[in-house]
Amino acid sequence: MDTPICFVGLASPSLFTLSSSSKLPEMTSTFQRNSNSFMKSKKSTRTFSHSLIKSAISQSIESVHPIEHDSDSDENIEVVIHTETYGCAMNIADTQVIHSLILSEFSSFSDKITLKFTENESEATVFLINTCAIREKAEIKVIQRLKYLNTLRNRRLSTDPPQIICVLGCMAEHMKKELLDPSPLSQLFTKTTKKTTNSNQNHRLADIVLGPDSYRALPFAILNALCYRDSFSSSYNVQLSTEETYADVAPVRKLHSKDGDVSAFVNVMRGCDNACTFCVVPRTRGRERSRPMDSIVSEVQQLSHEGFKEVVLLGQNVNSYNDLSVSAEQNSMNERKVIKYSSEGFSSRYGQKDAGKTFAELLWKVSEIDDEMRIRFTSPHPKDYPMELIEVMNSRNNLCKQVHVPLQSGSTLVLDRMKRGYSREVYIELVESLREQIPNVALSTDIICGFCGETEKEFEETIELMKKVQFEQAFLYAYSERDGTPAAKFLIDDVNEDVKQKRLSRMIEVFHECARTKNEIEEIGRNHLVLIDGEASKRIGYLSGRTDTNKRVIFKGHSALKAGDYVEVQIQKSSSLTLTADFIKKSSIKQFFKTSQNITMNPILL
Repeated sequence: MDTPICFVGLASPSLFTLSSSSKLPEMTSTFQRNSNSFMKSKKSTRTFSHSLIKSAISQSIESVHPIEHDSDSDENIEVVIHTETYGCAMNIADTQVIHSLILSEFSSFSDKITLKFTENESEATVFLINTCAIREKAEIKVIQRLKYLNTLRNRRLSTDPPQIICVLGCMAEHMKKELLDPSPLSQLFTKTTKKTTNSNQNHRLADIVLGPDSYRALPFAILNALCYRDSFSSSYNVQLSTEETYADVAPVRKLHSKDGDVSAFVNVMRGCDNACTFCVVPRTRGRERSRPMDSIVSEVQQLSHEGFKEVVLLGQNVNSYNDLSVSAEQNSMNERKVIKYSSEGFSSRYGQKDAGKTFAELLWKVSEIDDEMRIRFTSPHPKDYPMELIEVMNSRNNLCKQVHVPLQSGSTLVLDRMKRGYSREVYIELVESLREQIPNVALSTDIICGFCGETEKEFEETIELMKKVQFEQAFLYAYSERDGTPAAKFLIDDVNEDVKQKRLSRMIEVFHECARTKNEIEEIGRNHLVLIDGEASKRIGYLSGRTDTNKRVIFKGHSALKAGDYVEVQIQKSSSLTLTADFIKKSSIKQFFKTSQNITMNPILL
């Protein structure tokens, strides 16, 4: 019989089902006696359960090994981790947090465990699959990958080290039942052989399933699975938190040589409160919560010290960042402030919120840290571009002049069904304001076609708006219904799949046509400051980098140039997505913008 054990993370209790063992009777009874008090007291839970778990696992490791060997041998348990990350930049950043947590916790058992990260899947004893649930296609891709990994695992000999498959992130929350249940669907993805390591694992796709707010429990779940492999069932926690931001975790950004040392992702907030009808993010990532500003500033300072040349601030709704960590006493001394929106035409489904330290303030503070470090951010919502944020973006040369403004649809009626909180006309006004206030700004967007009830006329409104705005970059998708979203519950996905794909092809064609024409007119002969990020993938002898408007540039390499260098180039040729340039000279942000007349005082204080 399985015994419920309470593993506790920093922000909220994490419930796992662990196989009972004679090695844990005292620990099990202690947890059962104190389970109610654990739930009520986060602080005591953190300290008490953490030490108990470490103690119990340490004792278990002394007597249990994944591979049978001579009892006199000094061989440690070898944990070889292979990581795969799917989806957005937030998932990449989360993977770096996960690696940090594993390294930190496993260091406590360094005398008993040998930890190694590998890119070779055949060496791995633990697979970490960090997943995306934003579209059905992303989930299908991961399911097929899990099918393959299970096939490999079931071909292993009984003398081989056991393999543990961990599914993490948004898909873990969205598809927990399908991943863990020994259902007929899961059985299709495994082929039982006579030489499997653990027959209990043959009928499920994953052994450990953890949502985005439960990563702190992962090291203990892995150790439990390895120590009690013969009786191990499964571990899971997909509970969402209203507090967890991993602000105290220093991400590991250089585990492999290919990770590079030019650009770094920094999570500043998690979750989303917008509740757009098509979007699964509120369900998989939870409510909005922001990291304390001081912790972000400290992390960016450290990145500057380590030599990073670009920082990308991340959040599901990054420009709604709202640090409320100031004390109640401080708040009582000030007049109440509320969140400002882009203009009166934008609305929110959650009403007015108290304003703490805003995204404009955060952007200004991090831009002051290092004048030679570029600052970008993604992904925002159009409603959260108040004038003070636009002014800050135009006030510092190291704040990149590229703005992501997700449109989703060019039809007001469709936008209303999506519950986006703005009309076509209001969106156009915002775009015009951005281009007026930030000279030479580049705009990118997200657009969905084929949303519930979208007519041909409504789709043509999207095409017309694309032609009018002429986005420099666009992420274009056909609508994919997601279980649990308001659209799946209350609307009908009635646009034929063939029609969706035809509309998607049309959007892609229009985007490339507009971007190609815009680049030919505006970019040829223009000088840019480019941050080199490596060799061009398709041109031997060429280097590749990006402008501060986030356009890809390739140019003939030079022996003295390397990733992380700033260079001035002049554009000679262009396509819709890539600019080809001539190298002029090495440069810097300060040198390139030396004639700039940009504001030097914080516009928030003006």
